[in-house]
Amino acid sequence: MPTDNYKLTDVAVTVADGVLRIGAQCGGPPGAQAWVRAWLSNEAGTLAETAINPVEAGSKVMVEVRIPKELDPNERYTAYIRIESSPLETRQVVSTRLDYKLLIPHE
Repeated sequence: MPTDNYKLTDVAVTVADGVLRIGAQCGGPPGAQAWVRAWLSNEAGTLAETAINPVEAGSKVMVEVRIPKELDPNERYTAYIRIESSPLETRQVVSTRLDYKLLIPHE
């Protein structure tokens, strides 16, 4: 990947009401736009993904991904967020392993 100023910092993951929320500070060249995508996956692949409209570099974002209702307690789940310098031009990906119990609704 090219070296430039596009990066994610202060990444935070929360889960509530069936929604995975991934927040981050989006770094990039001054005045530039950044594209951000987030997704939830297991070892078989992507389960749900959300892309947001371009933001100005330096912005803080919160990407919401709807958690599928049918999850297997035996699977391993990972949340990802990535920053792009233009659509699908990935500059950085940050991942966080998630426990199944965190993803299921609590009553």
